[in-house]
Amino acid sequence: MKISKTKFIAGVQCPKRLYLLVHEPELAAQPDGSDGAIIEQGREVGLLARQLFPGGVEVDGSGGLEAAIRSTRELVENSDVPAIFEGAFEQNDVVVKTDTLQRRKENHWRLVEVKSTSDLRDHHSDDVAIQSYVLLFRNLTTRTQITARQVRSAGPCRQLSCKFDQKSLEDVAYSAQRRIWR
Repeated sequence: MKISKTKFIAGVQCPKRLYLLVHEPELAAQPDGSDGAIIEQGREVGLLARQLFPGGVEVDGSGGLEAAIRSTRELVENSDVPAIFEGAFEQNDVVVKTDTLQRRKENHWRLVEVKSTSDLRDHHSDDVAIQSYVLLFRNLTTRTQITARQVRSAGPCRQLSCKFDQKSLEDVAYSAQRRIWR
């Protein structure tokens, strides 16, 4: 069985939730209208954040997971691609999709997780921890470059860069990894 980022976060938050998600998904709460609005807001914020990385390329996930992983691998190998959106990676049956991977010097990468909230929450560190764990084993060096961009509270600035706060999650991500994989 493959473990997705969603299943991983569910298991970290509550082992029973993971069990039910895997073995009895019909018992899960059904999404309502507000859930759809939250998902749409997150999608819109993600699209807005992509504008901060001109020339970035989105991985097409419509062909399934294996095709997305293959496409991501090709984009990583193409040094002309400055950023990858929705990159798909797998390591030891753990599957993650990254919001943004920004190419840095000497084949280093910056993992950028975009959140449509003005406050980072505890589970965000687990989210970034599982992504950086998989990237590490895929030989994509992200150390010191793990950041989250979240929506900034309303203000007078109209420039795109003013709409997002940036916070380094490197320390909390590695701390979460040590806690989870001890």
